[in-house]
Amino acid sequence: MLYFLFAVLLVICGWLASVVVSQRQRLDAAEESAQVERAIVRAAVQRGGRITALDVRQAGDAGIAEIEKQLRRLQASGYCESDLTPDGQTIYIFPAFDDAPIRARRLEKQVLQLAKTTGGLVRLSTIATETELTYVDARQMVHHMHEAGICEPTDDPDAFRFFRTRITDGGETESGTRAAPLVPERNG
Repeated sequence: MLYFLFAVLLVICGWLASVVVSQRQRLDAAEESAQVERAIVRAAVQRGGRITALDVRQAGDAGIAEIEKQLRRLQASGYCESDLTPDGQTIYIFPAFDDAPIRARRLEKQVLQLAKTTGGLVRLSTIATETELTYVDARQMVHHMHEAGICEPTDDPDAFRFFRTRITDGGETESGTRAAPLVPERNG
């Protein structure tokens, strides 16, 4: 009978040990998951809301597979969105930390300031050298500004003519009409 009680006691102790080990493993996994999530949020804040798994990897000790898993989980939960970079790399965008709209407004102000200092005629190559925009990005931004009625293309595909009066955020003049160009139209 003593052997039987001893055997039952060993089985119970073994079961309790497995429960404790299992709980500890779950807690360790939860803590690792929380550390990866903190590294993701930290990287998103530092990089203006746009990160890749490699950006997070540089900030912590977790493996790329675990970081990708957490990023996909956050995306599925609606905390971030994903897109592809021109080179095909997945980029995760956290709207709460995305500073792209702020940068876009700042860059638009820089372009308008260039227009003011150059009499209204601005070259895309000048925008690309005077701002952080690439030539392609400068063309895209000025195209959007043209669609908003802030400027118009010229005969030179590199140059745009900006309008004289103050422009509101929507691209219309204060009176709601299109403004006169800052530089005179060419005659003939």
